[in-house]
Amino acid sequence: MDNDSATFQPRAHRAAVGTPEHTARVAASADLLVNRLLAVRAIGQLDAELQGLGTEESWLTS
Repeated sequence: MDNDSATFQPRAHRAAVGTPEHTARVAASADLLVNRLLAVRAIGQLDAELQGLGTEESWLTS
C-alpha cells in the first residue's frame, strides 16, 4: 500500500491563513461575491420593472 498519498502535504499554491496574501485573497473573493449578489439583485429589480411595464397600457399603442 502506498502510504505517501495518505500523509498530509500542505498545498503550495494556497497561502497560509492569517498571512497578508491570504487576507488579500479572501477580500478579493468577498468583493466578487458581493458584486455577483448586487448584479442578481439588479437583474431581479429590472425584471420586476419590465413585468410591470407589460401590465400597463403601452404608450406605443395609444
